[in-house]
Amino acid sequence: MSGYNPDLPRSTVLPGSPLLNQDCTFNDFARDIGFCRKEMLFNLQNANLTNPIHPCFQATRFASTIRYQDLDQALRLASHFLAVLLPEFYTILCAQRRRHRKTGKDGQPIELFAEPPKQLTAEQDFAVQEQLHLLAGSVDYVLDTSQDPSNTVSATCCEAPDKDLPSRVMRRGMCSTIQINHACYTRLAYSYYERKNDMVRYNYYCLELASSLVHELAHAATNLRCDQYQRKPHYFLGHTAKTSEEGFEVESKLFGGILIGRGAYEYSNSYIYPDGRHSEVTWPIVLTNWPDACNTLPAYTVTTVEDLIDTSEMSAEEIEQNKNEVAEAFAVWYAAKGREKIPPEVIVLEVLPAYAIQWNTDFLHWHQMFQDSFWDVKVKTFGREAALWPARERGIRWQLRPVQTRIVTDPSNLAGVPETHYVQFTGLVRRKGNEVADLDDLHRYHFEPDSSSNTQFQQC
Repeated sequence: MSGYNPDLPRSTVLPGSPLLNQDCTFNDFARDIGFCRKEMLFNLQNANLTNPIHPCFQATRFASTIRYQDLDQALRLASHFLAVLLPEFYTILCAQRRRHRKTGKDGQPIELFAEPPKQLTAEQDFAVQEQLHLLAGSVDYVLDTSQDPSNTVSATCCEAPDKDLPSRVMRRGMCSTIQINHACYTRLAYSYYERKNDMVRYNYYCLELASSLVHELAHAATNLRCDQYQRKPHYFLGHTAKTSEEGFEVESKLFGGILIGRGAYEYSNSYIYPDGRHSEVTWPIVLTNWPDACNTLPAYTVTTVEDLIDTSEMSAEEIEQNKNEVAEAFAVWYAAKGREKIPPEVIVLEVLPAYAIQWNTDFLHWHQMFQDSFWDVKVKTFGREAALWPARERGIRWQLRPVQTRIVTDPSNLAGVPETHYVQFTGLVRRKGNEVADLDDLHRYHFEPDSSSNTQFQQC
């Protein structure tokens, strides 16, 4: 039996404090139910991935304005992500697809791929590797300086018709250009040179870019499957796919949800070092369900409002009012994000749940991905889901509303709650088995108010 090793990375979870410049009542409530928290981090290790970078991210495809060496760990991490997502990329690049009876609002057809296999056969692995080689030659990476620096979108994928006839015949479809947000690249470059002082920041920006590149590569793969002289169909990645946003569908297979750096709330000093310093990444890394009609899908156009909201219990007058309010809310969202053009359409084949959950994640879960041993041992031993999906121990539930989402706190309301979880007396979504710990939480909730929270109430 191995003993305790004080040199291994470890963390201590502490109660968190919301930012004072946001809505006081909402944030104090989020803190009181135990969702806001801080992590005290010890013995963080240097990012030290040594695996080969996949040809899809080869240096010759990056613009000269990008310092390739600054992206080293992010690209090695993205290469690992791509390796565990081979079943999904096999489906996009090699599998048959069928036409759906519905069409998009833009009149384009909807096509469904076969469900991704759990594990590839030797023949399937050979086929997808061959197609990934073609994909690698059809994607270029450039810096996008047109976006607002405050935009949280790390990268976007654009179609780029190939005018070269021989390569067009080989590739069958469209080439792609993946545009890396200049602000995202700059943040990562600065964090690389200051990583010894703030490993949290460096890990986070590497993780952000790596997951974004794989997300956009999924779009590039679908571009490769479509005729460049016809408009791209709306693709669904298997019968379990809920939307035509194949990038998020792939990302959700990777992590069990979508990473949100800045979640539905933001509070200060999420990550603290032993010497008392705080990471410049002040927000917590949270995971949200996909599809998440509350926080993610409003970034895109959809077929109808009914795709987002269950209108079965609404009167005709309420439905019409909600349609107008949702349209206005989306317009405000676009303006706040500085978007000048309408985002791509996302098709939804069924009514999405009106409830969404954001989950706290442990930073060490992401930190371990920057070590070769994690991929050589843990992933190969336990598989993708057990190794890469973060534990869902504490979540906060939201209900989609026409103008503004709201927190759902009623313990008797179990809408949107997984069967493996329950709703705590405070409204926090907890994994079953923590019921005994609720007694401790109840005692602290009523009898041990934190001094910092009292200060916040006074200042508000």
